[in-house]
Amino acid sequence: MSKKHRGRIQAESDHVEESVSWSQDNPPDLQQGLEMMGKLKEKLSKKELKKREEQFEQLKTFYGKCLKIRWNIQP
Repeated sequence: MSKKHRGRIQAESDHVEESVSWSQDNPPDLQQGLEMMGKLKEKLSKKELKKREEQFEQLKTFYGKCLKIRWNIQP
């Protein structure tokens, strides 16, 4: 039986195509998302990581917003 929740986070450019995928019964929680982001960052060179600093910060903000929505936490 296939898992209900699957996907991946990725970093792409003309010279890079790296990703970290998941397939599980429940959607990734905040901790899992941050762990996957860390694994993705480990796959990138320092130069490629530097290019994506802003996007990784946006991803952390997105995860935080999702957590607040899921648990109905007011800012």
